[in-house]
Amino acid sequence: MKGVFNAVRFYAALDEARRRRDLQWRDIAQQAGISPSTLTRMKDGRRPDVDGLAALLKWSGLQLEPFLDEESTPAQDAYINVAVSYLRADPHLDKKQQEALATLIRGAWDVQPKLHTIK
Repeated sequence: MKGVFNAVRFYAALDEARRRRDLQWRDIAQQAGISPSTLTRMKDGRRPDVDGLAALLKWSGLQLEPFLDEESTPAQDAYINVAVSYLRADPHLDKKQQEALATLIRGAWDVQPKLHTIK
């Protein structure tokens, strides 16, 4: 079995940790000792480099294993990014509503592939 890092799910977990600590993304970059551009790239669904990943795991206290999938799902990640970009562009939603809906979409998408395996 080949393990593939799920950057979208990891970014969502980091976002949750950020909100619990009431921090801005630039605060995370500074505290973790990484470039802010690493977080910007991750926001777009791209993977951090191995040093950035290690720094973010250490900063957040998260474990790597929950973010490893059996196979890559780039199409699914692309759909999530498109849906989230529409939410961010909606003038009727404030930032808090956009983030809440984005988290809901990411979480639902992560559960969706597992539903058909439940018997």
